[in-house]
Amino acid sequence: MEKLHVTVVLIFMLLGWRDLANALRCHQCAVAKCGTSEELVECSEKVVNNLYQRMLPMANLFAQSTTYGMYSCFKVTLSNGNRTAMVKGCTYRESNICTGWNAGITVEECILCNASDYCNGFESVMGSNGSEPRVRTGWSRMTVTTIGVAVLFAIQNRLVLSQFTLR
Repeated sequence: MEKLHVTVVLIFMLLGWRDLANALRCHQCAVAKCGTSEELVECSEKVVNNLYQRMLPMANLFAQSTTYGMYSCFKVTLSNGNRTAMVKGCTYRESNICTGWNAGITVEECILCNASDYCNGFESVMGSNGSEPRVRTGWSRMTVTTIGVAVLFAIQNRLVLSQFTLR
């Protein structure tokens, strides 16, 4: 019985640390707002898919099915010959964000990074903008829940063991 509790606690802890390590955060903006009013987002399937939906008129973006849950920040500079625009955000680590744009749109620059949070930030050199390493990103709901469950299992395990020793 004790081994079962320890195993369950270890599984929940490992799931929580995996979630913490994958919680990459990026700057997100499109066209006019880039450089002036950038949103700070935590990468998730919902964030990436919302961005891909908004870009549908200009691109047919998709991800390799093996990279769901693995993210990169990106910064893409686009041109239609008359105007230049920038897009920043989260994407799947292996997607066509640099090549999936419609005819008539030229990709002048496309940079991906995932070494640190906010690595696609304001006029920074990608990957070296002084942001904190990804592993120190803070506590997501999944991590807090996992730690809470692990503590509850540990408390329950101690109570069960103490009952056996008192009798």
